[in-house]
Amino acid sequence: MSPKIYIDISELHDLGRKNRDVTGVSRVVLEVAYELSQDGRATLVYADAFTRKIYSIDPSALAEGNLYDRRRLLQSLGKPRKYRDPARHPRGSIRRLKAHFANAISGAQGAFANHHGTAVGPEVDLMNGCILCLGLMSTNRRTVEIAKASSDSATCIVLIHDVMMLLSDQKKSARAEYHSLEVCNELGVKWVANSDFTKSEVERLVQSGQAPRSMSPIETVLLGHEMRSLGGMESSTTLPEKPYLLSVGSLDGRKNGRLLFDAMLQISNRSGWNVVPNLIAAGKHDPQGIKAEFDGDGVFKDLRPFVQWVDQPDHAALYRLYKNASALVYPSRYEGFGLPVGEALWLGTPVLASNAASIPEVGSDLVEYFDTNDANHLAILIEKIMLDRFFIQNWRNKITENQSILRDWSTVASDLIRKI
Repeated sequence: MSPKIYIDISELHDLGRKNRDVTGVSRVVLEVAYELSQDGRATLVYADAFTRKIYSIDPSALAEGNLYDRRRLLQSLGKPRKYRDPARHPRGSIRRLKAHFANAISGAQGAFANHHGTAVGPEVDLMNGCILCLGLMSTNRRTVEIAKASSDSATCIVLIHDVMMLLSDQKKSARAEYHSLEVCNELGVKWVANSDFTKSEVERLVQSGQAPRSMSPIETVLLGHEMRSLGGMESSTTLPEKPYLLSVGSLDGRKNGRLLFDAMLQISNRSGWNVVPNLIAAGKHDPQGIKAEFDGDGVFKDLRPFVQWVDQPDHAALYRLYKNASALVYPSRYEGFGLPVGEALWLGTPVLASNAASIPEVGSDLVEYFDTNDANHLAILIEKIMLDRFFIQNWRNKITENQSILRDWSTVASDLIRKI
């Protein structure tokens, strides 16, 4: 007899507190949960860190009209109380004790207020069931702890998105991530990585002692390329009159936006400002990060007329930006998967991307690659896209002809189920 399957959407429940839209990890949770809940293959659940119980969620919470709408999700799932993760601090430290104390207060306050949304149902019995945990590792750890305390017979499948927290220079973040992995591992979870690259990174860190040594075996389920279109999606985002390139996500740090802007300056020096393309930079941008270098006498001040910043676009805005872009430029140095590369390809948009980490797994031979340190090569590729219509049309045709190799979220959901 097959076990009853549950999928944890605590990551979506937490959006109500973090004031974030459905992007990145939370979008992976949303897409798989939608596929599994709407056809009845899995029951939606969330783990309450205060009551230490797992509650069912009516599938109507992820009906089409609710997808990507944080306001509607908040209404369905409820606004969670703030939870401070004690694992971010060393055992016995004052900060850890303060976190426990603050949680006790939040829990007591919550006893006098209804934090449940309209779609939240009764506690579930996990006996001999299987729960998919696809969120951030700290979220997954809490769910696994609660699930195993509820029923030791429950099977937990945990998805690893990347190992960046383990590699972080911030000791507190690295320690907390290691603790989450360690707890999940000791409780006997089944590990799944979102790419072969992530799997190899985990195995490398296991050997070096930066990840728990008994983390094995690790299987791979490649995530989806699909950028879902929903009827009635509208966006007020203004598009340039001229053709434009698109970047998606932060451009700071490992995202390597400096390489893109260096390439644009090289184009101006080599071919003149009339050849420099317009760029829409869509994502969450730190005003003190690379964006600040466009102000005053910053190093990229001359590019100001060519760059339009779109801060935290919603799903409808992103869909429109992808569809109308000449190409996506993705110069990241490190990705566990790299959702924007797949999203652009799904919508038939050419992609210029770095040849780093997992990105070639996502883009295969449908992407033009460049080295993360080679601004000159990127500049040449950009000029070719903007000036060679024959080249760009052939490229678009190639993407269309190879649509069958791109993965939809239904396939991802089915592959995860097969890991049970």
